[in-house]
Amino acid sequence: MLYIYIKRILRARVVDMRTKKCRMDVPKASYLEIFGMALAVAVPWGHLHAQDAAAQETLEPTETTQDDAVKLDVVQVRASRIPASISEYPGSLTVIDQESLARQTAFAQDIGSILAVSVPGLSTSPGSVSSFDTTLRGRSAIVLIDGVPISPTLRQAGRDIASIDPSAIEQIDVIRGASAIYGNGGAGGVINYITKRPVREGVEFNTKLGLALSLTNPGDSARPSIMQSVSGKSGDVSFVASGSFERIQSFYDADGDRIPPAQTGNGGLPDSDIANLFGKVGVDIGTRQRIEVSGLYYNQGQDTDYYSTPGNVIRRERAGAQRGVAAPGVDDEGNTNIVFNTTYSHTDVLGSTLRLQGYYQNVEQMFEYDPLRYGGTQSLIESRKTGGRLDMDTTLYLGDLQGSLLWGIDYSVDDTVQKMTDGRVWVPEISQNALGYFAQFEISPTHWLDLQAGIRHETFDVNVASFVSLRSGVNIQGGKLKYSTTPLNAGFVIHATKGLDVFGAFSQGFSLSDVGRALRDSPVSDAVQSLKPRPVIYDNYEAGVRYRGENLVGEISVFLSESDLGVNFVDDPLNPGVLIIDRKPERIHGIEASLRGSIAENWTVGGTLTRIEGKADSGDGNYDIYIDSRRIPPLKLTAFVEHQLASDWFIRLQGLYSGNRDRFQNNTTSTGLGRIDSFSTIDLMTSKGLGPGTLTVGILNVLNKAYLPISAQAQNRADRLAMAPGATMSVQYSVKY
Repeated sequence: MLYIYIKRILRARVVDMRTKKCRMDVPKASYLEIFGMALAVAVPWGHLHAQDAAAQETLEPTETTQDDAVKLDVVQVRASRIPASISEYPGSLTVIDQESLARQTAFAQDIGSILAVSVPGLSTSPGSVSSFDTTLRGRSAIVLIDGVPISPTLRQAGRDIASIDPSAIEQIDVIRGASAIYGNGGAGGVINYITKRPVREGVEFNTKLGLALSLTNPGDSARPSIMQSVSGKSGDVSFVASGSFERIQSFYDADGDRIPPAQTGNGGLPDSDIANLFGKVGVDIGTRQRIEVSGLYYNQGQDTDYYSTPGNVIRRERAGAQRGVAAPGVDDEGNTNIVFNTTYSHTDVLGSTLRLQGYYQNVEQMFEYDPLRYGGTQSLIESRKTGGRLDMDTTLYLGDLQGSLLWGIDYSVDDTVQKMTDGRVWVPEISQNALGYFAQFEISPTHWLDLQAGIRHETFDVNVASFVSLRSGVNIQGGKLKYSTTPLNAGFVIHATKGLDVFGAFSQGFSLSDVGRALRDSPVSDAVQSLKPRPVIYDNYEAGVRYRGENLVGEISVFLSESDLGVNFVDDPLNPGVLIIDRKPERIHGIEASLRGSIAENWTVGGTLTRIEGKADSGDGNYDIYIDSRRIPPLKLTAFVEHQLASDWFIRLQGLYSGNRDRFQNNTTSTGLGRIDSFSTIDLMTSKGLGPGTLTVGILNVLNKAYLPISAQAQNRADRLAMAPGATMSVQYSVKY
């Protein structure tokens, strides 16, 4: 749980950082070259200004308006373990605040799509429920809600990004790069949804009505939605409650043809109902203590009469949708996510700030019916987590120097099983107890240098129940597994000049292989003991430069991520159709950048760049096997221009370009090795005060570009070759009262 670079991780204070972050990648540079490059630039600047302490501005909270948004110097980062002054943070972090989130929901309610255009290093979204092919720096990211882990770790389902409605979110924090801040799962980083909280005295209501529809085939594409919230604050008590409902009908491509309801597989959004309920109550106890209780219910259910008709991978002919009749007894696909969270904080416990958190999370994920699998089956994953976190933030005095130590304990119990709806067990019940200890130390030897270092130790006890493999028919004996890991981190930030920071860091994250997936098809009775699923450690090396000026904010970073073990599943050459864990070492490098600036009064422009490549070791010490395109996306560029026409009238034009990637000799059969062709999209939105409220109109893919999402191209499956939606318009009207 110690996180590599996170600064004053527990403190909920204001942090210094720009609304947009970027990072850069380092192609084939060695670790010494990465840090050497940062030091060569940073150290001279640091010494040059070592005598000018007054030039270093004090990091204090500032209020911002639309007109001075570009000058934003600090933002609130209230993740359970994040708050840190970004000017002292040796890593890459993207913050999507409520205003930015509202602008993106003018185009789409799908969080995956919102993240794709906002976060460098994150691959583009297929626009569906599935996040299997959504990676951060070429690896999986852990998803949390207020610090509560949502991602099922024992049987990965790839639906964790779509686990909450945007209407309940105040801010999204994305840590880019391997992190062990929350333990298992942060191989590529951390995505933490921060839920809303009341900030004003009195009671405020908010009502929003919305309607989206395809402009190429409006017929049955209507997507009506409604959201109602109420929040209040009086004295020591505050509360917020919200409810939303959205009915989604069919999606249509640029030619007006219906898109298959499963889109690129593993769950889809067409023909779905989405309901979200959220509530939070907080009580201040005196001036030093606070307790907060929250609950979330999210449900997405898909009831469709349409099914995918295969296209042609070689000719790039798209898959279609055809009306059919469901088999008797087939249940609707979908996701249900329930989260209860309680936090208690005290600002003075033996001279330290204490934060205690307890949580419960339950997720159910229903998958599609397969008539050809084991006589016709449909599976359901059920996963429950209970756990607690204890954080202590202690001020340390070392002679004339003052530092801080963030330390604590995590404990969690995770129970997961995957069954068929007829009662047969596909993946056995697996129970995991995890106990972690961590400590993160930071100190500033001079006003121009910040240093951080940390360590975390975590142990896992896993119990696997006995079951009969549906594929092999073998009685797999249950058993116990035990393993542990100790990731480390260290980093520095040099304040080279006022507004200019240079940072470098080494951090480790870790993840466990999908034990359930590996066991379910095993032909070996003692598979549990022979599996030996050691944690995979990811070493992340990073260096970058941040700038925060009056009219310009930017960041560029390079990174190198490598692991001695892989976690990919491949076909067993001795048992065709059976998956085994591919343990090939991997190395991924990349460059990320972001920029946001004011070019004239009320005009703002910006964009991001992401370039990633990855290879695996073939066994001879040479990294010469390209990692598949479901994990490694092609070049991604985003750009936007915004204009504030009046105090209540705003317009934004944004674009996304995704490049080519063909590393596999135009392979047309193997999963993940498909050729990726480039595409680009442009979106347009405007928001205007109208009557007592605000009218917002957005058009996604305004030029009605026909293209295949990356996931559809990479999968190499004729039934998954689904086109992306054509031009789609969304109209929303919201009133606060």
